[in-house]
Amino acid sequence: MLHIDIPTLAEFKALAAIKDDICVSLYAPTVPVAERARENRIALEDLTAQALSQLKEGGADKAAIASFKERLRHLTGADKNDTDDDQDQKAPEQKAGSDR
Repeated sequence: MLHIDIPTLAEFKALAAIKDDICVSLYAPTVPVAERARENRIALEDLTAQALSQLKEGGADKAAIASFKERLRHLTGADKNDTDDDQDQKAPEQKAGSDR
């Protein structure tokens, strides 16, 4: 059986109602197996990078692209990864302070 999420009528209507300077549809293959979640996230991150590149090439407003990029970072979880990296960098400093 295929794992397919089919949008509901309400979801289609919500998408159709969106009016913005920049709108992008991303279609990413997903595998409903927890061990492959990282693959799914990487595929989505690659698609977002391609979309941003196409917006730049198409001459979209730089401020609008920057705003859109931040929203995409949130959706892909990249903003959470940044927080995790910050904590990893602080850990050695905290350990050094606790040894004194």
